[in-house]
Amino acid sequence: MARQLRIEFNNAFYHITSRGNLRYKIFYEAGDRERFLEVLKRTKERYGYLIHAYALMDNHYHLLIETPKANISQIMQNINTSYTVYINKRYQRSGHLFQGRFKGIVVDKDEYLVTLSRYIHLNPVRAKIVQKPEDYQWTSYSAYIGGKRFKAKIMRLIDKIKADEEIPQVKKLRMNVPIDKVIKTCCAYYGKKQDELLRRGKGKLERKIAIYLSKILSGRKNKEVGNIFGIKGPAVSECVKAIEESLDKEDELKKEIEHLKKTISEK
Repeated sequence: MARQLRIEFNNAFYHITSRGNLRYKIFYEAGDRERFLEVLKRTKERYGYLIHAYALMDNHYHLLIETPKANISQIMQNINTSYTVYINKRYQRSGHLFQGRFKGIVVDKDEYLVTLSRYIHLNPVRAKIVQKPEDYQWTSYSAYIGGKRFKAKIMRLIDKIKADEEIPQVKKLRMNVPIDKVIKTCCAYYGKKQDELLRRGKGKLERKIAIYLSKILSGRKNKEVGNIFGIKGPAVSECVKAIEESLDKEDELKKEIEHLKKTISEK
């Protein structure tokens, strides 16, 4: 039915859980849960995975994730690290937020998917927080039943996370946008010549944004993206990480990148 996670493979389904260190809280207020959903949305764009169900409790969370690519370890490391950085900064704390490595079980989608989804959505009921699953706003249950109990802001976040997929219908999330299209759009937006974005140099935010968008929108490997910009694969990864960290702090940068994404998708 299910087995402990030992290997990664394409099109796998995982039940993921991660608990607070010493079982302490990982979510202190609504804004923290909102930020966690934003982290999920961003990592989905980068790694191209699917979320079929989730539940955000006080000191742990549950995710039902599908990975078109064999990359669950990368996904979870990014999610937990990004969220830990946010919490430590927001509450002026340091050290580990989560209790060790995440726990993951490989799920047989044909036999166990519906059962697992029910288990995840009933977490708040079992914890006696609510009497009915639809009364708890921090799970994906309302999205399943078409409920209207989420606040407008939360609904917008969930819509982004869904990325127009029908739960639990399988779709590939990568846009597979040609990199030259990303570069041309960035050149037009910033008023730069193409060689200015492609040429190596320090401190060029526009170039870093072009590299970031090329990576997350094209679905190409780091090495392939790096070849176009004249850098090595690890440098691409560092650039993406740097932009992601800035997105957590700079609202104007977030708006700028969202605008570029929209422009690229409409062309």
